[in-house]
Amino acid sequence: MDSSSNNALTNNTCESNSFGIYLNSSASSTIFHNYLFNNTENNAYDDGTNYWDKNGEGNYWGDWQPPDHPDADDDGIVDEPRPISGGTNQDKYPLVFPPSTPRPAAPAETPYTIYAGVISIIIVFSLLAYLLTRRRRRPLAMPKRFRKCTENQMFCP
Repeated sequence: MDSSSNNALTNNTCESNSFGIYLNSSASSTIFHNYLFNNTENNAYDDGTNYWDKNGEGNYWGDWQPPDHPDADDDGIVDEPRPISGGTNQDKYPLVFPPSTPRPAAPAETPYTIYAGVISIIIVFSLLAYLLTRRRRRPLAMPKRFRKCTENQMFCP
């Protein structure tokens, strides 16, 4: 932007250009929640007086990340301000994560996954029921005196 003022630059992706954001003779603009990454000359240039953060949050800088620029308290803000080339401006609250980055979601349960889980539970409970209710079958050891009985005899002599 050239010779402009009182602008708001938010939620932009500036990637793989010569400059990410280039402000020339601009003033009183607010620049925050932008994704500035892999720009060949510089991710930002500003020779005016502008604000590179708002409400405690700035921009995501591909060249200003941990571990070189730490976030010791894990609040998602790099602990050191990021200077902006061209003047005295700085992003006081550079972001560790890109703005509006959706967090990875848990994989969705498919019907096959649920079906396999139900089958596994049924198998486990069936095996458990079998093991708890089975009886040990041992052949009866009868004394010799009872072995030669006829059908009508209750006890063999």
